[in-house]
Amino acid sequence: MFDALVVRAEAGEAVDLLPAVTALARCTGAWPELSAPARALTGHLLPRGNPEHPYALLAVAGLADATTLRSAADRLRRDRGPISLDEIDAVVALTSAERALLAGIDQVDTYQPPPSGPDIWRDAAGIPAYAAFARRALETAADRIDALHGGELPYRSDKAFTPREVEVLGQAARVALLCDEPWLPELLDRIVPGVAVAPGTAKTVPSQALLYEPVRAARDFPTPEAVTAIRAARSRTRHAGVPGRLDKLLGQVEPALAERTEVALWLSRAGFDDDGVLRRETADGCTAVVTVTERAELTWEKDGRPLKTVPASVRRDHAGLLKELRDLVKRVDIQLGTLARALEGGFTVDAVHPYGWWRTELAGHPLARSVVRRLIWEFGTAPGAWRAVLPAIEDLPDAPEDAPVRLWHPIRSAAGAVRAWRDRLVDAELRQPFKQAFREIYRLTPAEEETRDHSLRYAAHLVDYHRMFALFRARGWTSRRLGPWGDGDGAAAVRTLGAGEWRAAFLHDYVSWADGDAVASTDRVTFEHRTDGTWRDAPLAERCRRWSSARPCGTWTPSSG
Repeated sequence: MFDALVVRAEAGEAVDLLPAVTALARCTGAWPELSAPARALTGHLLPRGNPEHPYALLAVAGLADATTLRSAADRLRRDRGPISLDEIDAVVALTSAERALLAGIDQVDTYQPPPSGPDIWRDAAGIPAYAAFARRALETAADRIDALHGGELPYRSDKAFTPREVEVLGQAARVALLCDEPWLPELLDRIVPGVAVAPGTAKTVPSQALLYEPVRAARDFPTPEAVTAIRAARSRTRHAGVPGRLDKLLGQVEPALAERTEVALWLSRAGFDDDGVLRRETADGCTAVVTVTERAELTWEKDGRPLKTVPASVRRDHAGLLKELRDLVKRVDIQLGTLARALEGGFTVDAVHPYGWWRTELAGHPLARSVVRRLIWEFGTAPGAWRAVLPAIEDLPDAPEDAPVRLWHPIRSAAGAVRAWRDRLVDAELRQPFKQAFREIYRLTPAEEETRDHSLRYAAHLVDYHRMFALFRARGWTSRRLGPWGDGDGAAAVRTLGAGEWRAAFLHDYVSWADGDAVASTDRVTFEHRTDGTWRDAPLAERCRRWSSARPCGTWTPSSG
């Protein structure tokens, strides 16, 4: 492969190093002698302008000799920014095998969902020196943003980071998010909201590119803390175009969070007691009380008596504490919203939790309990048998620590059981965090039983194309944009579900313009199931059976538990 690339390079043809370096990284035996072709390839590529695949170039140059590696590194150092300079030094110091492994990052398109190549980022995270660089890079970025806001560095709109620094920071964020590093939340809280607002009152940002790159990284490897930082950035920015863009990206991040259950449902206790109450006293006898029910609420007391407003002494003498507590209330509300969306997203993966963990970390958590207790849960009592419970109005069952727990879904219940749960929620005046008992369900129609492998339930409608495309992006579907150009007449919007086991496709076509608006026509819906690593068409009935157990959960009624 290396010899063939040398022939292409000598003929003046384009050369892509990635296939050769990737093959080398996967080589299970001793590597062949490659110094001569590696030296020739590097010599041909260095004069050709900005290298497209920097890690692959360094991997090949390192196979030649130390002098060739230094020459490639010097070429890559041009106009790259301090963070990228540190990156190059870190990569040069790696072993040849590590550089070849790291070159896989060059082939990742970080702009395109669904998440690209988790194995590539796992490989990068497994290189200690690169993982250390990732932390160092994010710390440097946070310090630079702090310096901009502190007036220590001059501010220029959208010029705080070079393009290569943005790419590198996105890579560093993916490595840290994948590992759910404990030091990362504090850095994200400084980087993402900080880069979303200019110093002073300007309606610009230090770097739009850096603002969106960690968000795309969080789409690939989401954490609750990342979502909190993104929402804080959205509320803080003064740039007119940023909120809409962040909303679209959040529409991809939050559904992905539900499929990463090892981190999605973790919440800090933040000093709250078991009842969801935090108390802070001041020197003059005033007490701040933060209470979490459906939302977090800050109130004040004086000598044990509730006050209607913030005490004047607190406004005057404890402004820092007041701001800290108000920020805490906002943060808790964002965390509760993120938890609710993560739990709701668990429907698509049929998330199941061990009872002991669920009881301690969700139902018994001082913050999470406000969300969890208003939802209906099912507890496995025997193989194929489940008992449904609403913790807000009834006791938790006495179950083994490893008993399975999952959210109740109306599609698994008989119509009478669904009505009974709805009545019970209304009688108790409980508002659920998201639609559960009142969730719409769609059972197979006779026409769908006849078509077998596709549904025409939503077909043959004319819709506003731009609004539909925006909904695709906001709800985690991927689709290329259509229009009056070549290959722009039809597409399928696709969403992966069930922890990567299922894929839904919604076909649609571009029709024409009507009164200046783009119009699309809707077509069929199909499902695919991943079998032995390959996507295969799945009959609609098979998709429905996934949600139906051998004994419908509807045999458990609210009155019988």
